[in-house]
Amino acid sequence: MEMMTLEQFTFTYPGQETPALRDINLLIRPAELTVVCGPSGCGKTTLVRSMKREIAPYGQTSGRIFFRDHELLEGPPQSRAGDIGFVMQDPDHQIVTDTVWHELAFGLENMGLPVNMIRRRVAEIAHFFGINSWFERSVLALSGGQKQILNLAAVTAMQPRMIILDEPVAQLDPIATREFLDVLRRIHHELGTTIVITEHVLEDIFSMADQIVCMDSGRISFAGPPQAFVEQAMTALSPVGVEALPTAVQIVQTLAPTHVGPVPLTVGEGRVWLQDYLNQRMTDRNQTDHISMQDTAEQAVAPRSADSGPAILLRARDLWYRYQPDDAFALRGFSLDIKAGRVLAIVGGNGSGKSTALHALAGLLRPQRGQVRQTRDRQLKIALLPQDPRALFVSDTLRQDLALFAEPSGRSQQEVLDLAATLGLESLLDHHPLDLSGGEQQKAALGMLLLTQPDIFLLDEPTKGLDIRTRNDLAEILTAQSAQGVAVVIVTHDLEFAAAHAHTCAMIFNGEVTCVEPTRSFFSGNTFYTTAASRISRGLLDSAITREDVISQCQIV
Repeated sequence: MEMMTLEQFTFTYPGQETPALRDINLLIRPAELTVVCGPSGCGKTTLVRSMKREIAPYGQTSGRIFFRDHELLEGPPQSRAGDIGFVMQDPDHQIVTDTVWHELAFGLENMGLPVNMIRRRVAEIAHFFGINSWFERSVLALSGGQKQILNLAAVTAMQPRMIILDEPVAQLDPIATREFLDVLRRIHHELGTTIVITEHVLEDIFSMADQIVCMDSGRISFAGPPQAFVEQAMTALSPVGVEALPTAVQIVQTLAPTHVGPVPLTVGEGRVWLQDYLNQRMTDRNQTDHISMQDTAEQAVAPRSADSGPAILLRARDLWYRYQPDDAFALRGFSLDIKAGRVLAIVGGNGSGKSTALHALAGLLRPQRGQVRQTRDRQLKIALLPQDPRALFVSDTLRQDLALFAEPSGRSQQEVLDLAATLGLESLLDHHPLDLSGGEQQKAALGMLLLTQPDIFLLDEPTKGLDIRTRNDLAEILTAQSAQGVAVVIVTHDLEFAAAHAHTCAMIFNGEVTCVEPTRSFFSGNTFYTTAASRISRGLLDSAITREDVISQCQIV
C-alpha cells in the first residue's frame, strides 16, 4: 500500500485561468524520503500543502489524492489530523505557545490524549531531540534553528505516519541546517517515517533522498531515484540544470563527463573521487604531488582585489543596541565600513545580530551607544530588502507597486517593464503581490528597490526562496550595481552565493564583528562556515572555494 497517491490532480487558485498544478500523478511510498525541487513558482508549495487537508490552499480542484487507502478529503478531520505532520519554512509562523514544553504538548492536547500519555510522549521526544537543557525556556529566547527543531519535535510527538516540510532550512544558518537535517535523517531511518521535503538547495539533502520529484510550470517533469535525476539534470531540457546538483556531482560531470558508475553525491565521496582523479592525473604526467599542487596554486588561484582603495560610504562604530531595557544586547560594539562598488557578505549564526545590524545601517533603529555616519556631503540613498519581502507590498497588483517605487526616481514605464522582464516577472504584473510564491515575492521586492537607484543596497537573506537560475540572475544584477559604484551589503546563510559573488566577508558573533576578510581568505580559513567545494578540495588543492576553482585547478594539473 502506498503512503500517498495523487491521480490526475489539478489545482487552480481563485481568479486565475492557469492552473498552479496540472495533471499531477505521484506515488509517495512508505518509509521513503522524497525531495521536491524545481524553479521558483513551479508549484512546489502548492503541491505539498495540498497533501495536508487542514492547510490545503483554497481553489478549484480535480483529480484525487489518496492517503493510504482513503481519499484525503473523506472522513472526519480529526481522524487523520495527526497522521500527516507539516513543518513550515518560517519557524515563527508555526509556534503557538509560550514555552518549549507547552509547544511539545500542544498538538497532543488537541488530539485529546490522556495526561499521562502526553507527559510520556513529551519526555520521550525531548530526549530524542536532545532539547532537555531548554525544555522550560520561553520560545522567544530560542534561536531560529532551535525554533525549527522544536517545530519538528512537536510534529513528531504526534507520531505521524508522514511528515511534510516546506523549505524548512531556508532561514537557518549552515550549522543549524546540518543539525536539523541530522535530526530529520534520524526520524527517517530510526522511526521509518515517510518524509516529503521541498528544497531549492540540494547540496545537503540530495544524498538522503530515496526519490527526487522535479516540477516545472505546475507539472512533474521527473520522479525517480537521485542517480537517475543526475542524468536528467545534465540535459538541456532539465528545468533545474546542473548547477542545482551537489557540488561533487558538478565537479565529476565537468572533469570526467564519461564517468561510469554511481556519481559521488556527498562531500566525503567527492573528496575520495578528487584524490583519485588528481593521483591519476599526476601519474599520467609523471609529476610529484608537491610540484603539481604548487604549480596549480600559482596559476589558478588569483586572490580577489584588496579592499583598501574604494571610498567608504557608511561607517558604523561601536554600536550597542537592545530591543527592550531588560533584553540582552543584540549588538555589542558592532563596527563596520561600507565601501562603494564592493559586495560585502555578512554571515553568522541565527540570533547573532545580523538583521539588527542591517537595520541599524539603514537608519531604521537608533543604537543606545555608538554611531552610524555617512561620509558624503549629500544624503545617500539607502535601500533595504527585508527578510520578509511582504513588508514592501502595499498595492493590489505588482504593476502598481513597481510604479509606486519608480515614480520618485523618474523611471519610465518602459524601464519598469524592462526590469520586470529581466527578473522574469512580466507575466505576474497584474497579480496581487501576496498571491506570488515566496521566490517570486523576493524577486518582486528586489525589483521595487532597484527602481529607487540606491547608493547603498542592504539585502537580508536575498536568495531565500530562489532557485539556482534566479540566484544567478540576482548575482548579475548585484555585480552590475557594484560596478556602478553602489555599495552592496548582503546578510546571508547562502555561503555558496557569498563565496562566488562577494568581494569581502564579515562574520558576526554575539553582536560584534569577529573578522572582515577578502572572500577567498575567509572561506579558505573556515572549517564549518565554508563551501562544499572548499571541504571537498581542502588539502588537495590550494584555496579553492568554488566549483569553478576546483575545476580550473584540476585542469592545470
